[in-house]
Amino acid sequence: MSGAGAGKRILFVSYDGVLGGPGRSQTIPYLRGYREEGWAVRLLSYEKPEHLGEGGPEEEVAAELRAEGVPWTILPWRRSMLLDFAAGLRAVGRLVEAERPDVLHARSYVPALLCDLAGRRRGARLLFDMRGFWPDERVDGGLWSPSHPLYRLWKRIERRLLRRADGVVVLAEAGARVLREEGLLPPGTPLEVIPCGTDLGRFRPEPGGGPPAGLAPLLGGRIFCFLGATGTWYLLPEMLDFAARAVREDPAASVLFLTEDPAGAIREGLAARGVPPDRSLVARVPHAEVPRWIAPSHAGVFFIRSCRSKKASCPTKLGEFLACGVPVVTGPGVGDVEAVLGAGRAGAVVEGYGEGAFDAARGEILRLRGDPGLAARCRALAESRFDAREGARRFSALCSGMAGR
Repeated sequence: MSGAGAGKRILFVSYDGVLGGPGRSQTIPYLRGYREEGWAVRLLSYEKPEHLGEGGPEEEVAAELRAEGVPWTILPWRRSMLLDFAAGLRAVGRLVEAERPDVLHARSYVPALLCDLAGRRRGARLLFDMRGFWPDERVDGGLWSPSHPLYRLWKRIERRLLRRADGVVVLAEAGARVLREEGLLPPGTPLEVIPCGTDLGRFRPEPGGGPPAGLAPLLGGRIFCFLGATGTWYLLPEMLDFAARAVREDPAASVLFLTEDPAGAIREGLAARGVPPDRSLVARVPHAEVPRWIAPSHAGVFFIRSCRSKKASCPTKLGEFLACGVPVVTGPGVGDVEAVLGAGRAGAVVEGYGEGAFDAARGEILRLRGDPGLAARCRALAESRFDAREGARRFSALCSGMAGR
């Protein structure tokens, strides 16, 4: 290996895990990229108990990591941040003592605090891959109030981590502007904007195998696809309203929900809005199969609450839809999404969540679909903005600069 990180070691710590959708689709390509750039990498991740053991994805992911030359330490996620934190302190401390990493890549806030407290005693540099503004996400998602003691505590921790980090990564230019305008980032701290990466080898306009048999009832029409999470700050009622309006106004339209969330609430919401069962499908599919399900879609749709924390967000599904040649319908105020779709002529941003706005967005998608170059343009936009391999190269370059400081 002869990349920029040749001879250097990274400990990559993730609280989100790699056995679920977003963690797996982003983290593993980044680890692969680090290895290609010459880094020796160790992964430490928390994983949900339901993903571990026989019948889960653990064995498949372990084999994938072995093939990449990445040793993997698993900590079970215990649904208690206090217990998780205690276990993480011990694990990070042991790995730092045993392997002496040059850089600690901390994916979000909990890993960053673990690495700061237990991982820097041997001189390792701290990369605070902060993603979004996590404490504010907890407030905006209704999990904490602004006066909650944990919110105030984590905002203090946020300031500490930003002061002590040797490098910081955010997902969106809008998030970087917040850090600069509010004076949260000390002068001279390296700051990179690296959006959520997409595995472009897996997500492509014509994935291997073609459309799955389970999608056959919806093929031949205009499929509006809703991918991934539907809770917390996702606007599920508005997404269901859009789905119902599309089916009611367009005889060729159908709706597809691909999610790991409970299907009952989605099916009930569709039924309550008059969506016929033969024009909707709610499914949970293996991560490797997702591209085959979404590639035939007329458009991908997601609505996220517009709030402070989402200025720093980059929805993983945005790059995945675009990589499959699928345009996107979404709402305003989320990271750089509006700028990306506008510049790439690759989708529509609704101006509200009423029927008129929905009709206008569907009309814009229909107009874009009249352009035979649309799929190629969406793909090119994904390649230029969301390529996980390019993200990994940028991470590697940042870490190389940090390690040499």
